[in-house]
Amino acid sequence: MFKRKLFIIILGLFAMRANATGFVHYSVGEGLPFVQVSGIAQASSGELWLGGYAGLAAYDGVDFKHFELRERLPHSNITALKMVDDILYAGTTKGVFVFKNNEFHTASAFSNAREEVVSIEKVHDKMIAVYADKVVDISNLNFEITLLDFEHRIFCSTVHDNRLFVGTAKGLFEVTNGAARRIEGSENYKVISLTGGSVLFVGTNRGLFTMNDMGAIEKSDISNKIIGRGVYEILMFDSNTSFIATEFGLNRCKNGDCEYLSIDKTERSGEINTLFKDREGNLWVGTNFGLYKFTTNAFTNYNKNEGLPDAFIYGIDSGPSGLWVATGKGGIAKYANNTFTRYGKRHGMLGGVYRDVLCVGDSVIAACNKGISVRTANGIENITFSGDSRISGVNTVFQNNDGDIVLCTKSGAGILKGRKYNPIFYEEDLDFETWAGVQDENGNYWFATYEGGLWFVENGEARRVDNELSINGKQYLALAADYESNIWIGTFNGVYVYSLHKDSVIKIDERAGLNSGLIYSFLLDTDSNMWVGTNQGINRIRLPQFFTKQYMNILTFGKKEGFSGVECNVNGAHMSGKDLWFGTVDGLMRFEPGKYTSNNVPPVINIRSTKLFYSDTLFPEGVELAHNENHITFNFLGVSLSNPSQVKYSFMLEGFDQNWSPPDYLSPATYSSLPPGNYTFKVKSANSRGVWNEEPVEFSFKIKKHFSQTAWFRSLAGGGFLTGAALLYIFQIRRYRVKRELERKLDTLKLKSLRSQMNPHFIFNSMNSIQYFINRNEKLEANRYLSKFASLMRKMLNNSREEMVVLAEDIKALKLYLELEKMRFEDKFEYEIQYDETIADEILIPPMIIQPFVENAIIHGFSKIDYPGMLKINFKVEDDKLVCIVDDNGRGVNRSKKASTKKLHNSASTSITTERIETLTKLYNRKGTLEIKDKSNLGNGHKGTIVEISFPVTYI
Repeated sequence: MFKRKLFIIILGLFAMRANATGFVHYSVGEGLPFVQVSGIAQASSGELWLGGYAGLAAYDGVDFKHFELRERLPHSNITALKMVDDILYAGTTKGVFVFKNNEFHTASAFSNAREEVVSIEKVHDKMIAVYADKVVDISNLNFEITLLDFEHRIFCSTVHDNRLFVGTAKGLFEVTNGAARRIEGSENYKVISLTGGSVLFVGTNRGLFTMNDMGAIEKSDISNKIIGRGVYEILMFDSNTSFIATEFGLNRCKNGDCEYLSIDKTERSGEINTLFKDREGNLWVGTNFGLYKFTTNAFTNYNKNEGLPDAFIYGIDSGPSGLWVATGKGGIAKYANNTFTRYGKRHGMLGGVYRDVLCVGDSVIAACNKGISVRTANGIENITFSGDSRISGVNTVFQNNDGDIVLCTKSGAGILKGRKYNPIFYEEDLDFETWAGVQDENGNYWFATYEGGLWFVENGEARRVDNELSINGKQYLALAADYESNIWIGTFNGVYVYSLHKDSVIKIDERAGLNSGLIYSFLLDTDSNMWVGTNQGINRIRLPQFFTKQYMNILTFGKKEGFSGVECNVNGAHMSGKDLWFGTVDGLMRFEPGKYTSNNVPPVINIRSTKLFYSDTLFPEGVELAHNENHITFNFLGVSLSNPSQVKYSFMLEGFDQNWSPPDYLSPATYSSLPPGNYTFKVKSANSRGVWNEEPVEFSFKIKKHFSQTAWFRSLAGGGFLTGAALLYIFQIRRYRVKRELERKLDTLKLKSLRSQMNPHFIFNSMNSIQYFINRNEKLEANRYLSKFASLMRKMLNNSREEMVVLAEDIKALKLYLELEKMRFEDKFEYEIQYDETIADEILIPPMIIQPFVENAIIHGFSKIDYPGMLKINFKVEDDKLVCIVDDNGRGVNRSKKASTKKLHNSASTSITTERIETLTKLYNRKGTLEIKDKSNLGNGHKGTIVEISFPVTYI
């Protein structure tokens, strides 16, 4: 252990490359149920199967699914995995089990095994389990056939030229026909790893060997080129490349040259248990510190260990002397000849926080919060702009179309001429920081500010334009121009692309495929790609496809894709030669496109489940569903382990959809209210490089017709329809005649009601009242009375034409009548009308149906009483009915009938109203009621009459 730690320290001091390049870590935090991974296999569905001390886990690129095995299987500690013909064979410390057709099957004969299963192999047509002490045929899991017992401990096995080889503590053996033959030259070595293929590689405790044409093992030429002595795992990745795990970690050998790959900063990541290559060409490394994926070596991370003064990297630029980076408090650094050289305060520069650099010829301009430092061949010159309140510091420096130096400062920006600062725009009363600027093809400036919005400067006039362009937010940190005269605007709410020629804006955010909407940087490379830096990594957008609107081709790189810096920084993007450089919060990232391996393997697409309405349902292929089982959801997944989050889908329901859906990240697909018919759901997927499945996966089903849609029902219903139609015709004729009779009767009753209310006695009395006011020279009162009388007559005539009127209008007519009667009887009574004003304009009521009872109360109820009359009228809604109550404190209906000289008129009014209610009930099948009560019947000295009329509520 001491030697291992010493080696790691020495390796860290002398490493020329960055650490952890290209490795993505999966552990408990990502859902892996165990940290020690001892076996890896892959199913035809694309899922990765992982074995560890806590059982099995399946990884589909999105989630880990854990299988707990303690109660059902020999042991939960998985020591070996093998996938053959989509059957998973798993070896444990106490036997073998298989996973077949979604079920686990135990090889019961081995449940009492004392030695662990080292590996599982297929030789010819037999499945062989290699234990630590024996070799067993497990082709038939119901019983065991021990082929050979070993006196030496077995560590590994492999199949080479259809021959089984096992590695033991005393050398390498070939097992055939129940016998073991030791391979010449291996007797003095402990063979701890093997790999077959075209060449048999033998890993021992003292280096790497191969088997020669004579059938003997000999030391490999690359044995002395790898770091470490004991070779614990070997994987032949392709014809030129192999990965070799030793006690010190992972080595990669290609065409005879070897390099050490630092997987992680954690020591246990170098304790490698298994190596595996998936169908897409990714290397998976099972360690004692979790699972690692190695996809590409195109990214390199430079940090303090490589000589950077600080890991917080801002602006980047390159010149004849090398690559220059701004490192915040660490000053600036130059990268040349694989070495970083720091320049800071002790070298004569300002002691500020450096956020950008610009190379102009042989000069380097470094911007910081105290001003700028200009490094030339003659030395360093500092410009602090002391006394100029417009400049409290410089965030960004760039060249405009004329080659002038533009400084982005607090609350504005300006051009540097010698040592003089000439403002382009400045907003004295606004508190913001300018972080990015660009000049368009027309020579106009665009400036991005933090907390100050987006600014546009034309002919020296500056205005804020983010609201004008319908761009949301105040935080703007990145700007760029492309070759189609578009301005790319980075916000905390995604990317906005403004077209100068079309005067239009397009938004790009997570829904379009970006890994985040927090934008920090842009970089246009020479291959027509726009690179977008976010707080979750970088994104590559193919501009030709974006401009032609074919589809949004976005490729993302985050931690899982090797971009270990993760969060980008402002100004931190630059292209030097063919390499791309990105400044992050955890070092400088280098991307070498020539080393990036394109994934040309399409995902494995699977329909994983179906839902009927909102319940999970397992449907067999060709299922027939009832006519009302027509809301179906398809859950599907395209397994692409290289870049799972960038899988796109296109689907269609044959028999319903006319075309395939546009490519999108959406899943699942839901179809509702499907009509009866035969359907086939098809779905295909594409990986992050746009490589699609050649054939879609399909699921066929049928929705049966309702019995009413069948031929026998239609023929049976045909005759019934003709008979029914004839009966219906006769019924409708009769109904029409009855309706017309009721309508005529209702019109007659309305006319009678109108006549009742506009009786000559009322008109005569009204005219007398007007004459009375005139004779007494009370012209104002006469005019008031005449105006109200005319309004009442007009409303009565208007309302009489309608079947139903708005309650508010009927109440207005009622108030006019009451005002006239109150004036005529010289305030002999008072009245109040109660109703809900919020519904009075929404409810309908038969016209002139309340007024007769109000008139009765005034004329008969209040006659010959020696106390003030009180009339209360209340309209309310109860149980979906409009209830109208007329309540007076007069003589009561019983005494009024006996004493009234208008008995015939009163009876007629009540009779007409009752008949109207009955006719309305028959005509509209909406029952109304009328109830008249003498309050004296209630006892306790009550006087007066209560009339209650109710109708079903009718809304406008």
